[in-house]
Amino acid sequence: MKSRCNREGTERALPRSGWSSKRPGRAVHDPGGTMSIRNAIVTMVIALFAPGLAADALAQQRSEGPCAGDVKQFCGDVKPGQGAIAKCMKAHEAELSPACRESSKARAEKAERVREECRADVEKFCKGIAAGGGRILSCLKSREPELQPACAAEFKRAGNRRPRAQ
Repeated sequence: MKSRCNREGTERALPRSGWSSKRPGRAVHDPGGTMSIRNAIVTMVIALFAPGLAADALAQQRSEGPCAGDVKQFCGDVKPGQGAIAKCMKAHEAELSPACRESSKARAEKAERVREECRADVEKFCKGIAAGGGRILSCLKSREPELQPACAAEFKRAGNRRPRAQ
């Protein structure tokens, strides 16, 4: 543990979490900590946009593809929007047909590859955009010519040819 003198000149131990107190009762961020706020925000945004990628693909497969029957059987009464069908399918994951499970696994792997390859581009081009509703994907799509080659390749490979309607 680090120690720091307080106003009275006495030392007290502080955790190594990246937060320190320069005045009693106040905590300030120490940039030497394990994760900066900026990195935490970028990580959160990427974590939020990846499920949107899977939800888009799932919505496309509602009426066609290997999961069409499963969606109708388990989630036919679920109103689409905000990942509701994806959540329903996740809840019934153990009951899905083998073909649908394999398709879902492949979509999740694609989403993970896009998340990994596009992390820097999301931070660079989509920094102030709120996650959800396909907004991050739309942002990336609008900047497609400027994306890093690895991100652009994974983005296309994952089937993101057009953004979801806002």
